[in-house]
Amino acid sequence: MKIRHTTSSGDSEVELQMTPMIDIVFQLLIFFIMTFKIVVQEGDFNVKMPKALGPGRTTFPRFVVNLKSDQYGNLNEISIPSRTFPLAPPDIPLANSPSATQKQFRQTVLAAFAQVREEVKQLVGKDTGPDSLRENVEAVIAADDQLHYVYIIDAVTHISGFVEDKHPVKLIQNIKFKPPQKQPGG
Repeated sequence: MKIRHTTSSGDSEVELQMTPMIDIVFQLLIFFIMTFKIVVQEGDFNVKMPKALGPGRTTFPRFVVNLKSDQYGNLNEISIPSRTFPLAPPDIPLANSPSATQKQFRQTVLAAFAQVREEVKQLVGKDTGPDSLRENVEAVIAADDQLHYVYIIDAVTHISGFVEDKHPVKLIQNIKFKPPQKQPGG
């Protein structure tokens, strides 16, 4: 048997097959399009910056929420126009591992915010529409500068609305924030 020796001319180009690559790309694109699930947006708060009142515009009531913190950034007090909710946070930062005391404090905070929500419900009433209080009342959140952000999110969540029978119910949609307040002596 005779063995043939072939010599290559050096540079040989490899031809890429583009058709199978394009097919795979389209299959991946179709897969991701078909498996994409649209979810209801969470935390979609309609927060608007303050606007100057024009001539002839009337002012609507403001619902002011004051949030005071302790030296660790835990929520110490919630004040709204009609009442104050004093809270007794644990003497340790809540950033540490959760203990039974911290979980109990969290439940107390959520119960206080639930009462704030009830006050908001009484303020805005059941009327809806473009001229209703729900559309025109303005909430102002004033928080201490050391307060953990989770309490500010709780305040926004409880005054902006709630879910009832799997349907969102909007309360106050115009929310403003005062610049953080430093604690006295701090």
